[in-house]
Amino acid sequence: MSDLCLIGYRYSAYTRAARMGLQLAECDYAYEEFDPFDADTAPSSAHPMIDAYRRVPAGAAALAKRPALSAWFEAVKSTRAFTETAQGAFPEAA
Repeated sequence: MSDLCLIGYRYSAYTRAARMGLQLAECDYAYEEFDPFDADTAPSSAHPMIDAYRRVPAGAAALAKRPALSAWFEAVKSTRAFTETAQGAFPEAA
């Protein structure tokens, strides 16, 4: 198992995107569930880093949106997890 640990909420679209990207990049990772709406949830070791209004810390990198996630996955693994497609890159179907 890798030292990489994804902490997320199962109903979060961002957590789902991160998990799909890690799987597409074939990265080994651990997953830790964190429910930000449950007052009884025991804080994880990363709880002090979690803030809904700030960027997600990831070592020296900071994740803010999908392009940042793409760059981060590229750094974790040489294959790119997501690619941006320019409008008009594919011809329209006839």
